[in-house]
Amino acid sequence: MPESFVMSKRTAESALEHDQKRHRIAFSSYRLLNDRFGAVVEHLSGESLSDPCVSKQLVDLWSDAGGLLIIRGLLYLTPKQLCDFSGCFGRLHAGMEVPAEYYIEGFPIMRMGNAKDDNGKLKCYLANRRQILDHESLQYNPEKQEPNWHTDSVFWEHPPLGSLFYCKRAPEEGSETLFADTTAAYAALPTQRQADLSNLEVICSLAHQWAKKNKSAAHQSLSHKSREDLLAARARSPARRWPIALSHPVTGRISIYGMNMGTCAVVPKGTLIPQDRMDEMELDGKEDDSLQMLKDLLPHLSRPEFTIRWKWKEGDLVVWDNRSLFHAGTGFDDKRYTREMWRT
Repeated sequence: MPESFVMSKRTAESALEHDQKRHRIAFSSYRLLNDRFGAVVEHLSGESLSDPCVSKQLVDLWSDAGGLLIIRGLLYLTPKQLCDFSGCFGRLHAGMEVPAEYYIEGFPIMRMGNAKDDNGKLKCYLANRRQILDHESLQYNPEKQEPNWHTDSVFWEHPPLGSLFYCKRAPEEGSETLFADTTAAYAALPTQRQADLSNLEVICSLAHQWAKKNKSAAHQSLSHKSREDLLAARARSPARRWPIALSHPVTGRISIYGMNMGTCAVVPKGTLIPQDRMDEMELDGKEDDSLQMLKDLLPHLSRPEFTIRWKWKEGDLVVWDNRSLFHAGTGFDDKRYTREMWRT
């Protein structure tokens, strides 16, 4: 059992009672999904999120619950209410460079899924993969390279500290979101493995991500990027470096970080990459062999004791911390069902 989970039943109950009392002013109760991470709150309205007392306590609960907060039953949340509540966690960022029609006009809210407008045109960014069925394991399978565990947008100078996902319409089956507590996963590693990771960093590139998406069947809703587009992306957003063992700026706890479609290499901190090799990764979409080091961690961090599978209902709002969680989607039958999600 990870060190972070080692506490007596009485201590665990006392901590839970303390946190429940702390948040009882705004909402009567919440439940935890997996020991210490993942809190679910119900019986709130979109209007209540604008109450400073309520929003402050929800942000605190998000942190107390390991960076995963789920609010169920917000059936009529407006774009403004979503943006206002998102702003309680930090400055809003559009996050992904996708066509303008995939955003809600006037708001930094990206629509994701396969919903169409009145003219039958796709109005969402569709990134879909094979549906992972209910009986299948959530643990990363190296042979199938799924689920697609990752962290969002690590190729930006200031990666998003978190993401908010609001469900407008969910399929009857599939399209769940999986979450992995990479803080607990890091704490469960042998001490020498932790020390090894502390000396490594990932190289993440917007151009590399686009070059790989050019070849990916999962991202067919995006137009093909030319070599000139990739060069422009590299100039606009040069490759970034982040520690694999990331110290959380609020909690100080260390988590595994940096796995993304834009991640192209793992190197000892400060190691320089020759320009011709960067060209291969950023313009041709080639992954460096060193990335296998990070992929080898995925079966560990996606073990059952570290993961949650969330089945969406219309009106669900989920907030997750990109600095301490990985996430993945299970896919759905986009020919049979309609999905529409709003993301900030």
